[in-house]
Amino acid sequence: MALQISSAPPRGADIVSIDAFNSFSGLHVGVTYIKDGHTHLQKPYLNIYCGKGTESDTKLESVADTCQTIELDFVPFQLTHTKSIDNELEDHTVFLLSGGDEKIHMFAKDPMNQQFVERKVEDCFPEFQNLPSSVIWMDIYRDNINGRRISCFACQNGFLKVVVVNENEVRNEWSSMHDGPVSSVKIFTYEAKQYSVSDELKEVLQLPEENKDDTKTANYPLHLLVTGVIEPSVIYEDILNNGLSKLSILPDSD
Repeated sequence: MALQISSAPPRGADIVSIDAFNSFSGLHVGVTYIKDGHTHLQKPYLNIYCGKGTESDTKLESVADTCQTIELDFVPFQLTHTKSIDNELEDHTVFLLSGGDEKIHMFAKDPMNQQFVERKVEDCFPEFQNLPSSVIWMDIYRDNINGRRISCFACQNGFLKVVVVNENEVRNEWSSMHDGPVSSVKIFTYEAKQYSVSDELKEVLQLPEENKDDTKTANYPLHLLVTGVIEPSVIYEDILNNGLSKLSILPDSD
């Protein structure tokens, strides 16, 4: 389905990154882009489109018509989202945006005026402060059973770091240095992820009853895939037990 957005980035603008998430207040779509100004200077922006309604009944048209534009003072890189837990935001989904200013910026919705505002990222994500270089890619894995998150980020200078955070305190961390920029990182397990299926679809597909025991998923080893610009891709195995000491090089990935 094609979605016409009346307040889309202007003609000639370069779109840098796109991300979207659903929340209790509706669908949210973020777009970062760079356009030429009147003085031929490039200006970066973040557009956030918000739909109204629950996750199941959000109309795409309402998302297209509701836009907030935020002018940025840094070059945007990756735009992603994750849950944030603190005293003010409670348990809300926020946008995280890495930039060329060697920082990660957090944008959260203000519950009073329903507008996204930038907040200090270190208040909710202490692992993202004092970065050594601009972050090219980050990935956050939430272990809800053990009440922790595993954050990984890779920098323009080849720096790679994995951090375990519990109750907004860093519990463990590992880092390594690659010979060139890292283009992407992804935390994963080899176990298949189960998705909830409606009772109607179960009946049509004649699916068996779901296994409600989710405690097993917490014990699956976590691995980290790292792709590089000039280096072969590698997998760091069982990072919670081995840190970044055990790796396998993916063949034919250079």
